[in-house]
Amino acid sequence: MDLVIDMLDAFQDVLLCDATSKGLYGGSSSGKTTAVQQYCLIQACNEDNEETLVLMETQTDVLVGMFYDMCDMLTDWGVDYIPHESSPTSIILPNGHCIWFSPIYKSKGPQSSEAFKKFNNVKRVVINEATALSWEDHLQLKNRMGRTKTAEIIYTWNPTDENHWLTKHFVEPYIEHRLPPGVAVCHTTHKDNPYLTPEKHQEYEDLVNIDQNYYRVYCLGLPGRLEGLIYVEGEKGNWEHQPFEEFPEEVQNSPPTSCGLDWGYSKDQTALVAHWDNGNRRYAHQLIYALNMTSSDIIMRINQLFKEWGWPRNLRFFCDPSRPDNIEELRRAGINAIGAVNDINYGIDVVKQKHLIISDQSRDLIREERSYIWAEKNGILTNKPVDKFNHALDAKRYSIASAHSIPRPTRLVVRPQMSYKSPYAGGAR
Repeated sequence: MDLVIDMLDAFQDVLLCDATSKGLYGGSSSGKTTAVQQYCLIQACNEDNEETLVLMETQTDVLVGMFYDMCDMLTDWGVDYIPHESSPTSIILPNGHCIWFSPIYKSKGPQSSEAFKKFNNVKRVVINEATALSWEDHLQLKNRMGRTKTAEIIYTWNPTDENHWLTKHFVEPYIEHRLPPGVAVCHTTHKDNPYLTPEKHQEYEDLVNIDQNYYRVYCLGLPGRLEGLIYVEGEKGNWEHQPFEEFPEEVQNSPPTSCGLDWGYSKDQTALVAHWDNGNRRYAHQLIYALNMTSSDIIMRINQLFKEWGWPRNLRFFCDPSRPDNIEELRRAGINAIGAVNDINYGIDVVKQKHLIISDQSRDLIREERSYIWAEKNGILTNKPVDKFNHALDAKRYSIASAHSIPRPTRLVVRPQMSYKSPYAGGAR
């Protein structure tokens, strides 16, 4: 099939070479993911009856981060395809090529990498945001996949951790000009993406004024270490993630304890996060994370949530108190909107009091959790968080800290004496 696709120049040499192990690393918004999606689809359209496997950390990640975009690309290109969104997720092309989409099955998680045995005949593997894959899981993946041991494997990632195995196996050999045969590496930044607006380019350059490590990782695309992490991931840390469907039934079938709302518009995302207090644990689920939402849009979406989830109208929505006009607008629309407690350090302390489980579907909240750090001044960590990439985190904090601090209003019930007789008795009104 002849397709003429405009792939960014920065990626062509690596993606089109004969190497079987390809690493694409660098800063945010450089176009890594789009280039890999284009390459995989072009190759698949010319490989009859073959298979490609696309991996990301969770099922939500692989749907939102890869599957939907690749379906849109095929539609734009005028290529017929059969999509299967439900698990096992796939795209089947007219030539019989099947592209599988799967979450990463971690060796220590509830699902074993044994599950990868069913993908034992793939020609190509793509691991997007590959820092989610530990070295042990990477070995498990390669050891359990039959022919895939010799398949082309493509990794994409932001180099957030200088000690990650991807840095040791790809970045350092690339920088030191000692890549082994069969390995190709490409480093890119936002400057390699001509489709970004000047404002977006400047946003990444301005990170130099916010945090040097953020600037190094997300602007320059160089290995860094996000020191001073505020929330530690893991069973013995502050939080973990799992599918919402694996939350306890009493959580799934009950309205949240409360919701938190962080305002945004053109440059910052509006974020809405629900949380449930359940014994010695809390559970969180992201409901909104979007740009360009007006108050009317937010009200419409919240009303949809009431209808979809069957929540009571007195559910409390703790909102960023900096916009009392927006809060009042929500109240007039019948939403129980309340100005949130906004002491950041106090809120962080309250959030840390209980272990938090975040739904896999809350991909923006998870991403923010992993990069939320204390700011540095003169090389010393302060007690002030970096005010960047924190919209869902703020919404989560508003909900948890405010529900902890602001008691529910008690309703005084006045019971009439037994001799009281309603004036409406007998149906007269």
